[in-house]
Amino acid sequence: MKPSVLLISQALFEYQDGLQLHPDLVSWQARFARMRRHWFHCTPLSPLSCYARLHGCTSAQLLAAAADIPPGTQQLWVASPYFAALGRDTLTVMPEGAFSWSADDARWLCARLNPLLQEDGMQLCHAGAALLLCCRTALDAAPVDFASLSGGLLPNRHPAGADGGRMMRLMSEIQMLLHQQPAEHRRLRGEADVHGLWFWGGSEGEPVMPRLPVATRNPFLASVAEARDAVCTICEAERVAELMPRVLPKHIVLTGAGYAVWLTPTLLPLRRATWQPKSCRSEAELFARLQRLLS
Repeated sequence: MKPSVLLISQALFEYQDGLQLHPDLVSWQARFARMRRHWFHCTPLSPLSCYARLHGCTSAQLLAAAADIPPGTQQLWVASPYFAALGRDTLTVMPEGAFSWSADDARWLCARLNPLLQEDGMQLCHAGAALLLCCRTALDAAPVDFASLSGGLLPNRHPAGADGGRMMRLMSEIQMLLHQQPAEHRRLRGEADVHGLWFWGGSEGEPVMPRLPVATRNPFLASVAEARDAVCTICEAERVAELMPRVLPKHIVLTGAGYAVWLTPTLLPLRRATWQPKSCRSEAELFARLQRLLS
């Protein structure tokens, strides 16, 4: 069965008084322009967090169903590896779609960091390429989702919550350790260094088994999603060329810059296409519609 819905994260960027397409989507702009547009408000999403929203659960709950969670774990956090480019006084995070990562990298990082983490009653485990921080004692912290950082600046403030400072110090310690002990196997392959981990999406809920077959090239989503007989394709703009079919699906959703636009075929000629959001509906309505379409 061919995918019926194509969801592309980080596909829209702010530009002057409106939005523009990601550069990797420019070759499809003319075909997108001939489609009807339905606008929604939408928080930043990664392929994994988008997939979790379709299941009505957290990303950590999905990963927990595929990982070997240690006994006594009280709380789970998604742990996103990143490369950050140093500016004058900022760190810019490489977009997730441009950052290569594998299950071998995840295993290497678990072995490297767990001696440090276990001193604090924590353990890093993996489900394929995806990583989870398992805590014996729950942390009171509210860091932003990694999708909000991907392609943007790394925060220099503590996350909200009583344990926000502790979490930020832990992430800083991991940065220092990885600076001192870089991944030589990645350098030999000509891949970007991993500079740190960002913890997000804390969850104390039960694991959730994924049920929606999805096609993707995102290594973190691919760790939990079944691709066979996929009815949906989810990817970042940087990886869309590997998955874009010759005949476009009837439903295409582009997200980014706080919005989502749902593109559908139309027989009526459209005026000059602009990416100006209007008559925006809620994010809850967007996912309710997607869930009905894919159920």
